[in-house]
Amino acid sequence: MADIGLIGTKARKNGKVVEGVDIYMGGKVGKDAKLGSRTMKGIPCEDLKPVMRDLLIKHFDAQPLNVDVVSRDAHPGGRSRTRVDEPADYDNGNGKNGQAQTAVVAFAKSGKEITCSQAEFILDVAEREGLELDSDCRSGICGTCKQKLLAGKVTYDEDPEALTAGDRAQGMILTCSAHPVGRVEIDA
Repeated sequence: MADIGLIGTKARKNGKVVEGVDIYMGGKVGKDAKLGSRTMKGIPCEDLKPVMRDLLIKHFDAQPLNVDVVSRDAHPGGRSRTRVDEPADYDNGNGKNGQAQTAVVAFAKSGKEITCSQAEFILDVAEREGLELDSDCRSGICGTCKQKLLAGKVTYDEDPEALTAGDRAQGMILTCSAHPVGRVEIDA
Protein backbone atom coordinates (compact mmCIF):
# COMPACT_ATOMS: atom_id res chain seq x y z
CA MET A 1 0.00 0.00 0.00
CA ALA A 2 1.31 3.45 -0.88
CA ASP A 3 -0.34 5.90 1.49
CA ILE A 4 1.20 9.15 0.22
CA GLY A 5 2.82 9.77 -3.14
CA LEU A 6 4.38 12.86 -4.70
CA ILE A 7 4.72 13.63 -8.40
CA GLY A 8 6.81 16.57 -9.54
CA THR A 9 5.07 19.38 -11.41
CA LYS A 10 5.07 23.15 -11.73
CA ALA A 11 3.35 25.25 -9.09
CA ARG A 12 2.70 28.92 -8.47
CA LYS A 13 3.88 31.00 -5.56
CA ASN A 14 3.46 34.75 -5.35
CA GLY A 15 2.40 34.77 -9.00
CA LYS A 16 5.56 33.03 -10.20
CA VAL A 17 5.96 29.49 -11.58
CA VAL A 18 8.14 27.34 -9.29
CA GLU A 19 8.99 23.65 -8.83
CA GLY A 20 6.23 21.81 -7.02
CA VAL A 21 4.44 18.53 -6.45
CA ASP A 22 1.00 17.00 -6.69
CA ILE A 23 0.12 14.87 -3.67
CA TYR A 24 -1.63 11.54 -4.09
CA MET A 25 -3.10 9.33 -1.39
CA GLY A 26 -3.92 5.65 -1.53
CA GLY A 27 -2.72 3.58 -4.46
CA LYS A 28 -0.49 0.56 -4.58
CA VAL A 29 3.22 -0.06 -5.14
CA GLY A 30 4.87 -3.15 -6.59
CA LYS A 31 3.95 -5.46 -9.45
CA ASP A 32 0.38 -4.19 -9.89
CA ALA A 33 1.18 -0.56 -9.10
CA LYS A 34 -1.76 1.84 -9.15
CA LEU A 35 -1.71 5.58 -8.64
CA GLY A 36 -3.88 6.82 -5.78
CA SER A 37 -6.23 9.79 -5.85
CA ARG A 38 -4.79 13.27 -6.24
CA THR A 39 -5.66 15.15 -3.07
CA MET A 40 -3.59 18.32 -3.54
CA LYS A 41 -2.26 19.95 -6.68
CA GLY A 42 0.61 22.30 -7.35
CA ILE A 43 2.20 22.56 -3.90
CA PRO A 44 5.46 24.56 -4.12
CA CYS A 45 8.38 22.41 -2.96
CA GLU A 46 9.49 25.04 -0.46
CA ASP A 47 6.05 24.85 1.18
CA LEU A 48 5.92 21.05 1.27
CA LYS A 49 7.12 20.46 4.84
CA PRO A 50 4.16 22.04 6.70
CA VAL A 51 1.69 20.58 4.18
CA MET A 52 3.05 17.06 4.75
CA ARG A 53 3.02 17.64 8.51
CA ASP A 54 -0.66 18.61 8.34
CA LEU A 55 -1.50 15.59 6.15
CA LEU A 56 0.24 13.20 8.52
CA ILE A 57 -1.60 14.66 11.51
CA LYS A 58 -4.99 14.77 9.78
CA HIS A 59 -4.99 11.44 7.92
CA PHE A 60 -2.57 9.23 9.85
CA ASP A 61 -3.11 10.41 13.43
CA ALA A 62 0.50 11.57 13.72
CA GLN A 63 1.30 13.59 16.81
CA PRO A 64 3.87 16.41 16.91
CA LEU A 65 6.70 15.35 19.19
CA ASN A 66 9.07 17.33 21.33
CA VAL A 67 12.47 16.49 19.91
CA ASP A 68 16.06 17.31 20.65
CA VAL A 69 17.93 18.50 17.60
CA VAL A 70 21.66 17.85 17.73
CA SER A 71 23.82 20.27 15.78
CA ARG A 72 27.46 19.51 15.04
CA ASP A 73 27.99 23.00 13.61
CA ALA A 74 27.13 24.96 16.74
CA HIS A 75 30.55 24.65 18.35
CA PRO A 76 33.73 23.61 16.51
CA GLY A 77 34.45 20.02 17.47
CA GLY A 78 31.46 19.91 19.79
CA ARG A 79 27.74 19.33 19.83
CA SER A 80 24.91 21.41 21.17
CA ARG A 81 21.29 20.52 21.78
CA THR A 82 18.31 22.65 20.92
CA ARG A 83 14.82 21.95 22.21
CA VAL A 84 12.09 22.10 19.57
CA ASP A 85 8.57 22.00 20.97
CA GLU A 86 6.46 22.95 17.96
CA PRO A 87 7.26 23.82 14.36
CA ALA A 88 7.61 27.48 13.48
CA ASP A 89 4.56 29.36 12.25
CA TYR A 90 4.07 29.06 8.53
CA ASP A 91 1.88 30.73 5.98
CA ASN A 92 0.26 28.21 3.68
CA GLY A 93 -1.14 30.91 1.43
CA ASN A 94 -4.43 30.92 3.31
CA GLY A 95 -3.33 33.23 6.09
CA LYS A 96 -1.04 32.70 9.06
CA ASN A 97 -1.15 29.21 10.54
CA GLY A 98 -3.66 27.89 8.03
CA GLN A 99 -6.54 30.12 9.08
CA ALA A 100 -8.25 30.70 5.76
CA GLN A 101 -10.61 33.40 4.70
CA THR A 102 -13.27 31.31 3.04
CA ALA A 103 -14.88 31.79 -0.32
CA VAL A 104 -17.44 29.86 -2.36
CA VAL A 105 -17.06 29.15 -6.07
CA ALA A 106 -20.28 28.22 -7.86
CA PHE A 107 -19.97 26.52 -11.24
CA ALA A 108 -23.22 27.28 -13.12
CA LYS A 109 -23.08 24.49 -15.72
CA SER A 110 -22.30 21.68 -13.29
CA GLY A 111 -24.36 23.09 -10.42
CA LYS A 112 -21.47 22.55 -7.99
CA GLU A 113 -20.73 25.01 -5.21
CA ILE A 114 -17.34 24.56 -3.60
CA THR A 115 -16.10 26.14 -0.39
CA CYS A 116 -12.44 27.08 -0.59
CA SER A 117 -9.89 29.62 0.55
CA GLN A 118 -9.70 33.08 -0.98
CA ALA A 119 -5.98 32.35 -1.48
CA GLU A 120 -6.74 29.51 -3.93
CA PHE A 121 -6.97 29.89 -7.68
CA ILE A 122 -10.38 29.10 -9.15
CA LEU A 123 -8.84 26.59 -11.60
CA ASP A 124 -7.21 24.70 -8.72
CA VAL A 125 -10.53 24.60 -6.85
CA ALA A 126 -12.29 23.19 -9.92
CA GLU A 127 -9.64 20.54 -10.54
CA ARG A 128 -9.56 19.49 -6.90
CA GLU A 129 -13.29 18.75 -7.13
CA GLY A 130 -13.00 16.86 -10.42
CA LEU A 131 -14.25 19.60 -12.73
CA GLU A 132 -12.24 19.87 -15.92
CA LEU A 133 -11.76 23.40 -17.21
CA ASP A 134 -9.59 24.21 -20.21
CA SER A 135 -6.15 25.47 -19.19
CA ASP A 136 -2.59 25.54 -20.41
CA CYS A 137 -0.01 27.98 -18.99
CA ARG A 138 -1.37 28.31 -15.44
CA SER A 139 0.19 31.77 -15.22
CA GLY A 140 -2.28 34.13 -16.93
CA ILE A 141 -0.46 34.56 -20.23
CA CYS A 142 -2.26 32.29 -22.73
CA GLY A 143 -5.99 32.90 -22.08
CA THR A 144 -7.00 29.25 -22.47
CA CYS A 145 -8.75 29.23 -19.08
CA LYS A 146 -10.94 32.29 -19.75
CA GLN A 147 -14.42 31.98 -18.24
CA LYS A 148 -17.33 34.38 -17.74
CA LEU A 149 -17.84 35.66 -14.20
CA LEU A 150 -21.60 35.64 -13.60
CA ALA A 151 -21.55 37.00 -10.04
CA GLY A 152 -19.08 38.15 -7.43
CA LYS A 153 -15.56 39.51 -7.52
CA VAL A 154 -12.10 38.05 -8.11
CA THR A 155 -8.60 39.33 -7.48
CA TYR A 156 -5.25 38.63 -9.15
CA ASP A 157 -1.73 38.57 -7.73
CA GLU A 158 -0.56 40.40 -10.86
CA ASP A 159 -2.35 41.93 -13.83
CA PRO A 160 -2.90 38.91 -16.14
CA GLU A 161 -1.44 39.43 -19.63
CA ALA A 162 -4.13 37.41 -21.43
CA LEU A 163 -7.06 39.46 -20.08
CA THR A 164 -7.76 42.49 -22.26
CA ALA A 165 -9.84 45.52 -21.34
CA GLY A 166 -12.53 44.13 -23.68
CA ASP A 167 -12.48 40.80 -21.84
CA ARG A 168 -12.86 42.59 -18.51
CA ALA A 169 -15.78 44.64 -19.86
CA GLN A 170 -17.50 41.38 -20.85
CA GLY A 171 -16.95 39.95 -17.36
CA MET A 172 -14.29 37.42 -18.37
CA ILE A 173 -11.76 36.10 -15.86
CA LEU A 174 -8.72 33.83 -16.06
CA THR A 175 -9.42 30.90 -13.74
CA CYS A 176 -5.73 29.95 -13.54
CA SER A 177 -4.82 33.18 -11.77
CA ALA A 178 -8.10 34.49 -10.31
CA HIS A 179 -8.73 34.28 -6.55
CA PRO A 180 -12.39 34.25 -5.44
CA VAL A 181 -13.56 36.94 -3.01
CA GLY A 182 -16.55 35.83 -0.97
CA ARG A 183 -19.03 34.03 -3.23
CA VAL A 184 -18.43 33.95 -6.97
CA GLU A 185 -20.25 32.21 -9.80
CA ILE A 186 -18.70 31.36 -13.13
CA ASP A 187 -20.24 30.06 -16.33
CA ALA A 188 -18.53 26.68 -16.25
